[in-house]
Amino acid sequence: VVEEMHLTYVRFDLIVYHPNLDKLRKFTKLKKLVLSHNYLNSFILLSKIECIHSLDQLFIYDNEVLNAKSLKSFVVYRFQHINEFNGYLVNESDKKVAKT
Repeated sequence: VVEEMHLTYVRFDLIVYHPNLDKLRKFTKLKKLVLSHNYLNSFILLSKIECIHSLDQLFIYDNEVLNAKSLKSFVVYRFQHINEFNGYLVNESDKKVAKT
């Protein structure tokens, strides 16, 4: 049973390519996803993995999307089942800010 996955140096557009995303969805016990050096540069690409409903923790390192000031709010809003983002617990205040 895979509960944690690290995808490093895998282009994000390949991760969310339809056949690969279908394979990723089959990991129904996946709780933690770590993305590093994936050429992830947009919220649109990131939103494509919100279909992985079992995710509890999401970590993004060394990707261009980290430069966006609203990234945490975006993740909290789009991934409503996430309880931890980049090592920080998601609290009710984060959820309220994300909704505005």
